[in-house]
Amino acid sequence: MMRFIRSTVRVLTGVLLLTQAAHAQIEFSPSSLSYTQPFTAPTLPQSGTATLNPNSAATPGAPGLYVEKTGANNPNLITANNGASNSGGVFSYGTTDQPDRALGTIGSSNAAAGNFSYGFRFKNTTGATITSLAVSYAGEQWRNSAAAAQTITFAYVVASAVTSTSPASGSAPAGYTQVPALNFTSPVTGGTAAALDGNAAANRVLISGTIVVNIPDGQEIMLRWYDPDHTGSDHGLAIDDLTVVASTGTPPVQTVLSVNPTSLSNFTAVQGTPSAAQWFVITASGLTAPIGITAPAGVELSLDNATFAATLSLPASTGTTTVYTRLTGAAAGAVSGNITLQSGDRTASVGVTGVVSAPGSRFTPIATIRSYPTGINTVAAGRVTVSSQFGGNTFYMQDGTGGIQLFRSAEALGNQVQLGDSIQVAGATAVFQGGKEIVVTSMTIVSGVPNRVPAPKVITLDQLPANEGLLVQVQGVAIGGSGDVFTATTYPLTGGGQSGTLFIRASTDLNGSTKPGGNLTITGISEHFTSGSTNITELIPRFLPDVPGSTSVALADQTCGGSQTISLSPDQTFDLATFNLEFFGADSGVITCPTSPTARPYADNGPANELLQAQNVATVLNKLNADVYVVEEVSDQNLLAQVVSNSLSGYSLVCSDKFSYYFQADCDQSVNSDGTVFGPSSLAQKVCVIYKNSTVSFLAGESRALFDGKYNYPNANNWSSGRLPYLFAANVTVNGVTQKVYIVGIHAKSGSATADYTRRRDDILELKAELDASYPNANVIIAGDYNDQILSSIASGQPSSYRAFDVLDNGSDNPNYEILTKALEAQGCRSFGSGSFLDHITISNELQPAYIANSAFVFQPGILNYSNTTSDHFPVLARFDLTKLVPAQGGTLALTDPLYNCDTRQITFQSTGGNGSPVEYRAVGVRDWGTNPVAFIEAPVVADPNNTTILLEARQNGVTVTRVFNFRTANCGGTTTPPTQPGSLSLLAPQYNCATRQITFQSAGGNGSAVDYRAIGVRDWSTNPVAFIEAPVVADPNNATIQMEARQSGVVVTRSFNFRTACAAREATRSEALQVTLLGNPTLSDMLEVEIRGAEGQAVQLLLVDGQGKQISAQTVDRAGAAEQQRLKLGRSAGMYFLNVSTATQQKTVKVIRQ
Repeated sequence: MMRFIRSTVRVLTGVLLLTQAAHAQIEFSPSSLSYTQPFTAPTLPQSGTATLNPNSAATPGAPGLYVEKTGANNPNLITANNGASNSGGVFSYGTTDQPDRALGTIGSSNAAAGNFSYGFRFKNTTGATITSLAVSYAGEQWRNSAAAAQTITFAYVVASAVTSTSPASGSAPAGYTQVPALNFTSPVTGGTAAALDGNAAANRVLISGTIVVNIPDGQEIMLRWYDPDHTGSDHGLAIDDLTVVASTGTPPVQTVLSVNPTSLSNFTAVQGTPSAAQWFVITASGLTAPIGITAPAGVELSLDNATFAATLSLPASTGTTTVYTRLTGAAAGAVSGNITLQSGDRTASVGVTGVVSAPGSRFTPIATIRSYPTGINTVAAGRVTVSSQFGGNTFYMQDGTGGIQLFRSAEALGNQVQLGDSIQVAGATAVFQGGKEIVVTSMTIVSGVPNRVPAPKVITLDQLPANEGLLVQVQGVAIGGSGDVFTATTYPLTGGGQSGTLFIRASTDLNGSTKPGGNLTITGISEHFTSGSTNITELIPRFLPDVPGSTSVALADQTCGGSQTISLSPDQTFDLATFNLEFFGADSGVITCPTSPTARPYADNGPANELLQAQNVATVLNKLNADVYVVEEVSDQNLLAQVVSNSLSGYSLVCSDKFSYYFQADCDQSVNSDGTVFGPSSLAQKVCVIYKNSTVSFLAGESRALFDGKYNYPNANNWSSGRLPYLFAANVTVNGVTQKVYIVGIHAKSGSATADYTRRRDDILELKAELDASYPNANVIIAGDYNDQILSSIASGQPSSYRAFDVLDNGSDNPNYEILTKALEAQGCRSFGSGSFLDHITISNELQPAYIANSAFVFQPGILNYSNTTSDHFPVLARFDLTKLVPAQGGTLALTDPLYNCDTRQITFQSTGGNGSPVEYRAVGVRDWGTNPVAFIEAPVVADPNNTTILLEARQNGVTVTRVFNFRTANCGGTTTPPTQPGSLSLLAPQYNCATRQITFQSAGGNGSAVDYRAIGVRDWSTNPVAFIEAPVVADPNNATIQMEARQSGVVVTRSFNFRTACAAREATRSEALQVTLLGNPTLSDMLEVEIRGAEGQAVQLLLVDGQGKQISAQTVDRAGAAEQQRLKLGRSAGMYFLNVSTATQQKTVKVIRQ
């Protein structure tokens, strides 16, 4: 069988003995021909850890007793244990603190353990030849490792002197004779790893036999038991109650009790019905007692294949007998055990393994399969987590219970499936190099089922062994080892005070790629690996995106356009990119409808491997490192949210809820002649924005889908029948300058036909009219998939659909807008696979001074097979220097009175003059130096009547100017003044948070002057639109409504608001209480890790602010899990922060200490 082969480097350790030179062997003399060893304390320690005294009358220890190992450390160490430990070593097994002990071992690849052998050394001083030894002992199992059956083998050697049991020489060192009848095989296998009571009958086997020997007077014999490091985790096996009786004179008649075969496997049955029978043959001779045959639980026996029973008895005889065996089918699950045979002191056994399936069940849970011993035929169903990445012959699947390796030597089945495919396999369990697997005999790819790649399970390095076979993810780890480029070998991993091993398989594209540094989040398969003395669990990434920061050396990133001489670093500029993600995450599936046809399949659109697409997109976005990404064709919004959460540190995601046919139910869409449909609304192409929390503050109140409610859908077909432009409003702060920006993300109507062109052109003309009317003086950016060129249209003979943004009617350039990417198109760059330039960025004239000349470029990622694995579009990026938007200043730098908001205590520095270089600000006792002009005066400072002024400072190029500001007498000019609106002032329905009782006034119309708000009985007049209804008011069942008022220029308008009705629907769906747990508080980390419970299935908002209320980071979870874990950027500044976590019905704030 051809398998993947890994070379390993092993360090050969010398054999370490639990003894020095021996001088106290056990003597058989004329007066003493027997020896008994019960191993009771103090021969073996009753508690704690001790140093064994080998071959000595001192305790712990015994004359003639040798215990040896191949491990390197603590050669004489023995530990009292009850089976709870899974570490390799020598153990004094027994019930805790009881004197009854047993001598046991657990083999391990750990350098301190290794393989074990132990034995008793006897010397013949009888004056005659010893011709036989009757040996009996109890084999006891004190720990089940959940592995298959494991055996301690027995052998002996006769020599003039024997001073070692030779642990490095395997089961039969040179000169030794093996006696299989005296081997001990674990009676308990599979299941769950746990301690056992080795004294219990089910875990204890009595073993005896007589060996014919020739030990002349003066010669010695060593009786040896060998417990190696078995495949996988080792059971805890021991010997107890040893008795050896020597005989001289005529040797006894040689008795024989043997079986063939010694194991029967692959029994299958359905619960309630016995399995088909298999058989074994008993060979007997020289027996004087009947042969008793006992079946393990779930197995029964027969001599005629008709009448079955749990036990049989055969008369003592010489000859052969056939015994039929089958599973009873009494209980569902794996069956594993030994049929035992005994006649006098002769014993034999036959191993039995099989599976009983529950009635009606077709597939066995993978976790159950992993507990099976090898050779069990089984069937399983699950999702593909590794397809062709490991070469194809080896691939992986997992279900809700666990994951497992699949293998087929003759055919690369992994090359026939995609990540996330639903498959069903049949085959037999096996173990290869320590990893549990199914050797596949047949495989079915389930058709019509949506492709879904399981999310990696987030674990720590210490948890790798407990998650073998699963797709997992470890966070905050560093890769050690030499070299800057990965090769097909192992690398040490460290993180969180833990360590592990990373393995790069030769077949993956990581082999030969760069090895990144720093703290990383790595995804891969957790798998066991054993070879020689190596026995570890490894993390095996599948491809480049599993190791963020690793790049292919062979494929280099390329750009088209863009200047290479820009002196400003990315943290000094506002960078925006647009990227069409080509049906991102759009897998195939079936829509179930109540009318015929009830099953309506839809195709897989875009790249076939959705997980690989997601990983590649994450790689591209990380490389661009933009402040804002406008992305189109987002089909699976949840998958993109996972990318943002898991792979883009410090970013958030918001998506438009208006897409093509958003107004149509899934079952109302047209059915094609072949019975298929286009797809569900959940996978419709959406426009989304990904933004960097540290530089971009999302203004949810001003962000919206433009033209919402304007068109009469479904009769209208504007904007590709519902895919409306999405207006993203934000305050952007870069290099000490804050500017409000309105970004319009568009995915315009596609097509080059005349009808398509006309629809697209008319849509764009409406967009320009809207922007001209509503945002005439704003910083506007229009970015996205324009689905047309600028120099000429993709529609033959037509000007660009965007001509109105480009030129005036007289043919001159439009002074109000600039299409930044027009120059790239003229240069011959392309943003679309067919060669067209369809992805553009346009800005209003207000932003033109900030655009860095020639900074726009097309990014062509160095990703293997990019167009088939990632997108048919390339991202386009432009850069802006917001300091250029600050009015030109001259003369000496001076501070003027700041803007001050009396309600929020926000102070905004104002300065004049200067030389144009960055200005830093400080408010003594309030805020230290920083380029951010916004600060907050703490509430206690304002509340203290003795405080009236603060000292403001500004500095530029080392020159500092000051100004004293009296916040008591200040004009609260920083409070919100609504924009001029047509019509009379009116109050709209407020926004209300049922959990926090926060109410936010909403008004329309008015003359543009300041508006005051009041809620009678709740809050007096104030320009602050935010108020809070006190808890007692809400708690009183007699209260339901409040009277709200707004006034402007002396005119007062009112509105009644029923907060009971507003919260009724939300209260009906309230789940368990919201729980917020910080995973490390206080913390030294720049990242804050939080676990949220009680919000399963709900949208969750996370907001982290500093002690002055300034936002540090924010995050949105569209659909929280039962135990949702998120990471937020905390930064490096020590101090106190506050994390607010809220759902539609609940909120909680916790204090964070950054040390």
